[in-house]
Amino acid sequence: MVAVISPVSAVVFSSVLLSSCAATVITRKEFRIAWLAPKEMHGGFSAGTSVSALKLALRAIEAQHLRGSKLRVKWYDSKCEPKAAITAAVDARSDFDPDLFLGPPCSPGMSGVAMLASHWNIPVFGWVSNDHELKYRHIYSTLVRVLGPLNQFSKTMMYVKILFRWDRFAMIFDEDSTYRTVHSAIVAYLRERNNTITSAHGVNIDKSDSEVQDIFMQVRKYARVIILSVPWLSMRKYMLVAHQLNMTSGDFAFICINSDVYTRKELQEDVLSDKVWHRNDTFDDDARAAFESVIYVMMAPAEEEVYNKFETLVSRAEDLNYSRWELPTGNNTLDAYAPFLYDATLLWAILVNQTMAADVDPRNGSYIFQRAQAASTKGVTGLLALDMDCDRLFNMWLLDMQADGRFKEFVKIDNTVDGGYMARVTNIRWPDGREGDSQAPPDTPDCGFEGELCKKEPVEKPADESYTDSIIGAAAGSSVVLAIAIAVQVLLRRCRRRKKMKSLIWQVKFEEIDFVTAFLCGSVRSSFRNLGRRKQTGSKKLQKSNSDINLTGSSDSPRSHHLLEGGATMFGSVAYLRGSLVSVKRMNRSSVGLTKDMLEQFNRLMELKHQNVTAFVGACVDPSRILLLWEYCAKGSLQGLEYLHKTHINYHGNLKSSNCVVDSRWTCKLTDFGLPKLRAYDKGSVSAEDNWDKELWTAPEVLKGETGVDLQKADIYALGIILKEVFTRSGPYSDYSFMSSAEIIQKVKNPNPTPFRPTLARDIRHDSELTSLISDCWAEDPAMRPTPARVLKTLNKLNPSKHMTVIDNMVAMLEKYANHLEELVAERTSELDAEKRKTENLLYRMLPQSVAEDLKSGKPVKAELFDEVTIYFSDIVGFTKICADSTPIEVVNLLNSLYTLFDDIITAYDVYKVETIGDAYMLASGLPKRNGERHIKEIADCSMDILASIGTFRIPHLPERQLMIRIGIHTGAVVAGVVGLAMPRYCLFGDAVNTASRMESTGVVLVVVVQSVFFSSLAMKIHLSSQARDKLINYHGYHIVPRGEISVKGKGTLSTYFCWGRDDYHKHVPDATDYHHGSSDTKLPGGQPSVFPSTVAVQSETDSHAKQRHGFPGGGSHPCNSSVGEVSQPVRTSSVTSSQDDASELQDVDVKLLRKNFEPTSRVQSEPYTHTDRACRS
Repeated sequence: MVAVISPVSAVVFSSVLLSSCAATVITRKEFRIAWLAPKEMHGGFSAGTSVSALKLALRAIEAQHLRGSKLRVKWYDSKCEPKAAITAAVDARSDFDPDLFLGPPCSPGMSGVAMLASHWNIPVFGWVSNDHELKYRHIYSTLVRVLGPLNQFSKTMMYVKILFRWDRFAMIFDEDSTYRTVHSAIVAYLRERNNTITSAHGVNIDKSDSEVQDIFMQVRKYARVIILSVPWLSMRKYMLVAHQLNMTSGDFAFICINSDVYTRKELQEDVLSDKVWHRNDTFDDDARAAFESVIYVMMAPAEEEVYNKFETLVSRAEDLNYSRWELPTGNNTLDAYAPFLYDATLLWAILVNQTMAADVDPRNGSYIFQRAQAASTKGVTGLLALDMDCDRLFNMWLLDMQADGRFKEFVKIDNTVDGGYMARVTNIRWPDGREGDSQAPPDTPDCGFEGELCKKEPVEKPADESYTDSIIGAAAGSSVVLAIAIAVQVLLRRCRRRKKMKSLIWQVKFEEIDFVTAFLCGSVRSSFRNLGRRKQTGSKKLQKSNSDINLTGSSDSPRSHHLLEGGATMFGSVAYLRGSLVSVKRMNRSSVGLTKDMLEQFNRLMELKHQNVTAFVGACVDPSRILLLWEYCAKGSLQGLEYLHKTHINYHGNLKSSNCVVDSRWTCKLTDFGLPKLRAYDKGSVSAEDNWDKELWTAPEVLKGETGVDLQKADIYALGIILKEVFTRSGPYSDYSFMSSAEIIQKVKNPNPTPFRPTLARDIRHDSELTSLISDCWAEDPAMRPTPARVLKTLNKLNPSKHMTVIDNMVAMLEKYANHLEELVAERTSELDAEKRKTENLLYRMLPQSVAEDLKSGKPVKAELFDEVTIYFSDIVGFTKICADSTPIEVVNLLNSLYTLFDDIITAYDVYKVETIGDAYMLASGLPKRNGERHIKEIADCSMDILASIGTFRIPHLPERQLMIRIGIHTGAVVAGVVGLAMPRYCLFGDAVNTASRMESTGVVLVVVVQSVFFSSLAMKIHLSSQARDKLINYHGYHIVPRGEISVKGKGTLSTYFCWGRDDYHKHVPDATDYHHGSSDTKLPGGQPSVFPSTVAVQSETDSHAKQRHGFPGGGSHPCNSSVGEVSQPVRTSSVTSSQDDASELQDVDVKLLRKNFEPTSRVQSEPYTHTDRACRS
């Protein structure tokens, strides 16, 4: 059992801060909570409207329940979508490794998350997800819910029965899934306990008053207690209709029951008030009178004192922010479900406390689940009792309207682990001022719904009337005459019927049926040929050739199969009878006994005449040639089904899509009905295997062979299957093509646990009214199925062209088809545009947009002169050493990671990436789009960001080795253009490119060592030419120092400068002190120890070293070879070029001269590698 905490102390900070609070000292330092909630408002909740309640719970836990531990919380947007919720859970598991999944609140998302949490054995606590399907704990074995499942509302009916002794109900429910679930749970609960549900009807707020009136007219026939699972504030619409039908005078009771949750403000304004009926209109008086008969069943709200204090503290908690809490920003609004989130979080902390005390891992979801079973505590939301499935037990209120017109609770129900408790608050009020449970209207009228329970008392004869005998005599004489007249009429009718029956007007001789003419008729033969081409997907029996024209085993009757898309036989064959084309249905029996009942059925079929029923032409009963002849429909309704149900035929009995045909006037008609005994004989003469395909439209009660089956309701079931076929344009069970017909029939006969039905397409499910109609038609309970009149009315409402002529309808269909083609073309065009944009984006990454546009239009791209641009070059220091220590794929991964980092940086600046060659990275600003004088500033700022990023970059496969780069910048004129046709590239030409490359290559690594202390270096500095420096000083704040004059190959002696920062630049730009610090026993960037003597030497990169660096050992000749550079001036520093990355190279330093003082502007000449060298190296 969970320790009980007072509801007030659970929400105040003062109790959290009490040092005397008895809480287990937790040795674990940190707990991680992954909070899954939608960013956008959904179903009355969101992350923004509940985050403050979570903050309050976290603060309370850290200060009281898990003292000594910190809670790290991270929010993930679950979006109330299954995919988003599962993605969030997987992401949280991989990058956050939580101890608790808190949420998601939406049931569809919780299903997947709870299954994953069960697999990972991590506890998952829900505060909204109340779907009944989540109750199966063999699937969701670590799920705890503080808002109980919707099916628990059904248990309220037990208390309703106890109070009012009602056993007979009718149901009206809103078609929204939440209210439909409550309705289904109540129906299942009542039927399990042998209560009567007379009918159930779906409604929505958009239904007209006349439609609602029709529903109430049906309900009132057999019920007096009506349960409405609808939104509370929509009750007025339904109660006004009931009032108009005089159903609110005290003979009927209405129970509104739903799972809506309210904030305290909403509770006072919407429920505990007169808002439900008082709207300041002319119907207020009627509405008030109607609501005298209403009982509202709702979830018990939080205590007012506790909730108000909780709300106050939540408003203060909005400002709580810690770096360990990665939570969204609140929106100053508290949703109705926030208190449940608070209780769920605290309940987890209490269970963790107990788990730690038992020396069990608090992350063990199975153990947490066991601790939560049958737990009970007090929270903000009231008594929090969990059942053995760790689902909360609902506490309920029953409310009715008081004399002042406001609603108030009259019974409170508390469900605990030990049972339910009902507390009376006040007496219930009924219409006309009656009070008390005993004054409730009975669920059945005293005389029954049709007066069957009342006996009529005999009328006493008046003794004082003198003419009584005369009246009796006259009445007796009239009765005798009337009886004689009726008898004569009956006898005459019987005689006529017997004569008609004996005349056998329906009988047709086989010789009268002309099959040959019909078969040779061009139009019919063409129809057969076209129908024969259709794809056959039915059983083996339906795969016979269309050329089989033998009806009885001989060649005297041609037979041809009309095949629908699903493979079902449309009709057996056609023939001419007395000059008219008829359809022929062959029976499998060889003979038929013409009993009186059979003759009566044939005659009744002949009498049927309706525009939506095919006429029965006659029958051939010759031995071995039992044929039924019907009106032929060349093209191939609900009015016909309604007509059949009203006639003596009473039902169709063989309704399926193949028996719905269309005549030459495009009228839908029903065929192949009647003659039940003959069909029963015929069915019994065929094996079960041959009947499976024909049974797909058969109702489950017929398949089970139940007695007393309502065959009209069986027709409605078949109609539901046909509607599915019509609206989805597929067979009855097309989504289950992997199953045989026999398997489908067995699943329909044995629903376990839910009825097996065809699957409706997604576009059909979007139409809730159509979906509800089809679902009602194939309901498992025949009593729940609608009548043909109701189906017809609903379809007329859904059909916008019901008043159109055939021609108008055809024109409308053609217009719709044309519009659909336009939409299809627009959709394909949109997809093409999207692919075009992808291609263009890829092209724009390879070439400047202006150049790409010229190439796309076929124009020649002319070279363009840019008078002034700034060019940037950089390369990696010690790249040769890194390559030697790495595999080729590791080198590629290194460059990809580094250049991806650079690419992200340059997007913030007006620079153009020209190319990368090996470890060299080249940028330019001022082209292809000129930007005035800003090119130098853009390059300088971009260079500093690149340098700053190098400080945190680590080589993926050598994380202990720090990367260093050299950067050179020059400003000058260039010519830009596209060279070549195959893989064209945008190239720069001019002396400015070479100078920029020299600035990069002469930026040697200089490690300064004086008495084993590192001071500065020329590495990780931005090397500027004098032209670049002259442009940059126009912008104030840049830190520029002269390097001095250096000898540059092909340029002579140049004055260069270093840029190492900017006044308002706050990022850390690394230098040599970030790589060499401490003692002289420090590693160089290559990772080798460096032990410098107190005397220091200068080394410049020789030609041999350069050639080894670029992969040409021994100093052999190569087209990329450069002349050897020399040190022109000795300095008392150690100047080591970027190629020298290990201590062995330092041992070979050729000391030329030593000087006593360090000169920052010393002239050092080293051999640069040119842009051409780089190309050769790559």
